[in-house]
Amino acid sequence: GDDFQGEALPMDLALGWGPMSSPWVIKHVDISQRGRFYFWWIPRGAPIGARDVIRSSSNMHIFPANEAIEKKVSEVQHGDMVRLVGWLVDLEIGGRTIRSSRKRTDTGPGACEIVLVERILVGAAEISAG
Repeated sequence: GDDFQGEALPMDLALGWGPMSSPWVIKHVDISQRGRFYFWWIPRGAPIGARDVIRSSSNMHIFPANEAIEKKVSEVQHGDMVRLVGWLVDLEIGGRTIRSSRKRTDTGPGACEIVLVERILVGAAEISAG
C-alpha cells in the first residue's frame, strides 16, 4: 500500500532526459505529480509526441544513500538540471517487495524506477555518499 511505499521511499522525482530535458520542449508539456504518480499532457502541435514523452521521462522513487543526498534531493526544484548516479534496485522490507521498472516503454502502476542514489549533481553542486 501507499503507507509501505511512503515509509520505504519517501521521495519522488519526475525526471526527463533527451528531448524531455529541453526547456523549449518542456514549456509545451503540462507536468504534475499526485500521490506516487507523474502525469503529463501534451497539446496538439507540441514539439514532442506521446511515445517520446514515455521513453524520455519517468517518475522515480528515490532511495537516498545518506542524509546529505536526501537533503539535496528534497531541494530539487522544477526545471533544475539533475544528474543521478546510482542503481536500479528492488526493495524488500518486512517480507514485502517493491520492484523497480526496468523498461522504458511502460506506464501506470509499477512503471516507476526505484533508484538507490549514491551521488547527485544539481546545477554545479555535487553531493556524494562515498
